[in-house]
Amino acid sequence: MEALFPEGQSCCGKPVIAMGDEETTRKIARDNIAALEEMNPDVIIAACPTCTESLQHYAELLKKDQEWGPRAERMAKKVREFCSFVAEEYAKRGRLTKAEGGPKVTYHDSCHMKRVLMIDKEPRRLLEAAGCELVEMKDADKCCGMSGIFGVKYAELSMPILEQKIANIRDTGAEIAACACSGCMVQIQGGLDKQLPGVRMKHVADILAEQIKGEISPKQQK
Repeated sequence: MEALFPEGQSCCGKPVIAMGDEETTRKIARDNIAALEEMNPDVIIAACPTCTESLQHYAELLKKDQEWGPRAERMAKKVREFCSFVAEEYAKRGRLTKAEGGPKVTYHDSCHMKRVLMIDKEPRRLLEAAGCELVEMKDADKCCGMSGIFGVKYAELSMPILEQKIANIRDTGAEIAACACSGCMVQIQGGLDKQLPGVRMKHVADILAEQIKGEISPKQQK
């Protein structure tokens, strides 16, 4: 399996369409489709659920465009969220088995990940396959308060939600808070820096990479 990174790609366009600018979002979509098509990939992986949903939504966004509509539809069918795709590949190779010997980790479900893409079991299974001791936090699927521009525009509402999330992380005693959403990671890391500096925030992909590099050395359970 070969991994390629198209240099011409850019933001998925979610922040722009959230502000109501559909025309600029369509331009972003066309640019991204062209960049991704150049590589002629079998699968398009996004390590952010919001980006995943946005890329898949290009087909709807451009459906009235005779040229770009069909291209968007073909591309959308190839888009996969990272954890879902990797868990599937691990299962094919017999690697999606629980291991031990790694750090204590708790996992936060992002709203887009669980409620839009309906993905929650796969990232947890990947963490356990990496040897992590998975400790569930209270309200793991409760919003962290980021929610895109909401966390910026309504900080007075966002911060109390974040504080509760940090308290729930603290109660687990975990040394790592894992997630699979870049937006949630920014929000939660900011809270950890202020309230719980001893805990690190990591993407599931980072933890898997550390295992591969030998920084985590789990022992497979029989």
